[in-house]
Amino acid sequence: MPRTGKCPNFAGCLLAYRNEMLTVAEDAAFVCPECKQPLVESGQAGGQQARVIPVIILGGIALLVIMGAGAVALQVLHLKEAHAAGQIGTSFEQAQVAAEHGEFLPSRHMASATDTPDTSGTEDAGAAYEAKRAVPSPTSTP
Repeated sequence: MPRTGKCPNFAGCLLAYRNEMLTVAEDAAFVCPECKQPLVESGQAGGQQARVIPVIILGGIALLVIMGAGAVALQVLHLKEAHAAGQIGTSFEQAQVAAEHGEFLPSRHMASATDTPDTSGTEDAGAAYEAKRAVPSPTSTP
């Protein structure tokens, strides 16, 4: 019964480079006819390495899925802490109910209505402030 195998000498053998299966008679030496290196049985050729690569790929995908699930879980926990009970939501209905009950908190970025400008430097500072706030009246054209 003839034996089949592959040459492992990829650097020095064209048959190995082409990944060709070689059939050798049972009574002949089990070597490559081109480079005379011992052949590897076809059942053994690349068997171990062929199993390692899919395991590494699947392990990487599983790791990415676990990391993604962890990131989503952390975001959910962070959002639950940020919107604890008693805080106002952002929907229109919730804002309307909060406005009716006077539950709005003052913003850090907006000046309150009771703020007045610093008038310690000049007497005209108050007038300048009022002029900035005044809405120009529409003028009629003749």
